[in-house]
Amino acid sequence: MANKWNTTDIEKISTAFTHKNLEKCFQNYEQISGEDIVSSTAIPQVNYFILREIFLRWEEETQKFKSQYFDFQAEEVQKSFLDFKNTLSRYILVNKENFAPLLESAVKKTLELYMRPEAFFIADFRNLPDFKLTQEWINKNVVFFKKYDWILRELQNHIEEDFIYANHALERVKILLQTHTENLEEEIDAIAQEAGFTPPPAEPENDNLSFFERLVANPPKPTANFQEPEISPFERIVQKSKVQETQKVEQIIEVETTTIAAPPVVETPVHVVIETPAETHRIVERVTVSKTSIFDNVPTLNDKMSTNEGNSLSDLQQRSKIDSLKGSLSLNQRFAFLNGLFGGNLQDFEAALNLVEESSNYEVAKAALEAKFANTYNWKSDSDESIEFFQLVKRRLS
Repeated sequence: MANKWNTTDIEKISTAFTHKNLEKCFQNYEQISGEDIVSSTAIPQVNYFILREIFLRWEEETQKFKSQYFDFQAEEVQKSFLDFKNTLSRYILVNKENFAPLLESAVKKTLELYMRPEAFFIADFRNLPDFKLTQEWINKNVVFFKKYDWILRELQNHIEEDFIYANHALERVKILLQTHTENLEEEIDAIAQEAGFTPPPAEPENDNLSFFERLVANPPKPTANFQEPEISPFERIVQKSKVQETQKVEQIIEVETTTIAAPPVVETPVHVVIETPAETHRIVERVTVSKTSIFDNVPTLNDKMSTNEGNSLSDLQQRSKIDSLKGSLSLNQRFAFLNGLFGGNLQDFEAALNLVEESSNYEVAKAALEAKFANTYNWKSDSDESIEFFQLVKRRLS
């Protein structure tokens, strides 16, 4: 697909599209229903993303009815509750003020899906409960995708049990997009034109470019048979740090030593005199030198975390369980983690802390942190901040 539109244009197009279509949707009505939303704009994917957002709100709001004082698992309650949810879903009614942000968000997500599908799914999967992609989640959400719905169906076939972790699902998405992409240039242009934007002209091709200049301007795409191993981005970083290459080279080292005649030793009480004639020795030795890569002896994150610690009182305190990750951090630690691991993004930092507190065990928390934050902020496996942070996570969930 030609990259006519820059991702910075998404905001402008979405705002203009919303303003124009909002007036159309409410020119005859003060409120619109679910049936009206299905055909509210000329772009089906935009309409279905609006409904998807309402569906997510519907599930979120109905969950608030549950209480610790009532048995919501009782069969009769379950049936009545399901009937209530289904009945409620048939009475969607949205006014203009509340519809505007839904429409603008749907346009943005549609453009992001069309222009950068991999980035779209990365952002979408970050909100999965427990960072797990389940069969149930796919069944509920696939209906809202008019484009790239095949991605979710392929993932559904890839789930061997009840779920797969989101980071593994994203690796699969990357492979699928390498072998099959959709040309949605016309759809993107249609959304832009509906918003009042004219597609920028394609840059004319320079016929005077050499073969090598053309190769740089249009690098070859990866072959369809290429598949990366299904490991998380953070695991790949750890593996790279273990690379070691050793070559043995033979070098001839010539060592030339000269012995200078020592002067007679001044007479001492033991009356010893040492005289050594001047000699020159030329020694040729054959030495085998081991040349290793710069990665030798660099401990990996796993090595550092699994190293046997001492039994001092300080060491025992560092290995002891902590009741709250957020409450145990010192001011210096918070500052180091915020800037060293989260690029100063306080919202993501707090989200990561909450994620750890809500995780059932260390492995679940580790997988979620790797897929949700490590790749985004390019965590280094051997950095002091990442090592200390995961040690604290392990203490919290041990």
